[in-house]
Amino acid sequence: MPQPKIEIAGVWEDGKTYKARVRDNLRLQVEDHISEVNAIATTESVTVGTSTTAVLGLNVDRRSSIIVNDSDTVIYLSLQNSAVANKGIRLNPEGGTFTSNTWIGVVNAIHAGTGYKNLTVTECSVN
Repeated sequence: MPQPKIEIAGVWEDGKTYKARVRDNLRLQVEDHISEVNAIATTESVTVGTSTTAVLGLNVDRRSSIIVNDSDTVIYLSLQNSAVANKGIRLNPEGGTFTSNTWIGVVNAIHAGTGYKNLTVTECSVN
């Protein structure tokens, strides 16, 4: 069975959900009015170093994510690409936060201090 190239999920105005996929053969498949949705929330701590560190992987079922800097050093995030210090999304020390209700792709992090620093990461998904 071909693997999806693109997958999009959403909610119609009537509150019912749908998923649309573009397959390898470029055919569009739509699953309409999915009645059963499993909500999943995961929370973890990610240790960030002075080289790019994966924080979140690609997740087409992600509906939101919250990333909080739980350290004493500025941490930088990059969407999709390797993280670079002093570029991208800046999370200030002790509570700097990034939230997204749209980004389903990869998130990477880095810091320019010494040692390792912590992020708290919450990802909310449905499947």
